[in-house]
Amino acid sequence: MKQPSLLSSLFAGLDQPFRAHLKAPTSAYVHIHAEIVATSPKSSYTQYTIELTNPITNSWRRVTKRYSECYRFRKSLMRMYYSIRRDAEMAPLAELLQRLCLTPFPKRYFESDDAFVRMERTQGLTLFFDMLFALWKDGLRLITQTEVHCILAKWTFIEAMLEAFLDQSLHHKAPTNLDDACAICLGDFEDTVFQLRCGHCFHRDCALHWLVEHATCPLCRQTCNAGDVLSVSAMQPLLRTTSTIAAPAARHHMPSRAVSCIAF
Repeated sequence: MKQPSLLSSLFAGLDQPFRAHLKAPTSAYVHIHAEIVATSPKSSYTQYTIELTNPITNSWRRVTKRYSECYRFRKSLMRMYYSIRRDAEMAPLAELLQRLCLTPFPKRYFESDDAFVRMERTQGLTLFFDMLFALWKDGLRLITQTEVHCILAKWTFIEAMLEAFLDQSLHHKAPTNLDDACAICLGDFEDTVFQLRCGHCFHRDCALHWLVEHATCPLCRQTCNAGDVLSVSAMQPLLRTTSTIAAPAARHHMPSRAVSCIAF
């Protein structure tokens, strides 16, 4: 039986941590692909294509970033945290920023990227974007529970930073084919239909009573907690307002300026 060499014995302890560290990252909201972009025959850089499923809007977008852009954005959020952390009035917002700042972030390397660096950054950036969504979600909850003016003003600035950093148009929405029948009752569409956030359309009553029991789209099973009432003729999203779910009723022709029901 072949005996391990002295060199392999010395480095055996390093192999397992590296493999554990290079474990493929997983996230329900973030998927990142690293791509090498050549700028000349002798130089290149790594570009990260990031597909983000926004848990707040139930939509997804694709952004392309370099590691340095993410690094600078995180530094901006850290500077904001350090500027407010000793302010008692800003403590709730500082706590949200602190969670992001304490989250491990991939380190900077001054040599060229290799496979290990790209995997390390892919893993770290996945966690970073997950935490950005957590910050956004918790921040929106915070501003509905506080009347402290300085928190509201600072959050407005933070939200603008987040939107600027992720400023990309939406790339996907399920196709809407109003020539088809309602998938719930199989009846033809009338002038007014109810569109879920995933883009699928149903009769208003059918959708509302389905969501009471299931809270997912009947077709794609995507979680849905809001929707728009659309005019088939104009196909324009209409005014949104809060409503309650009523008992089933006979459908009548509704005016094109019907209102939306988004409180489930």
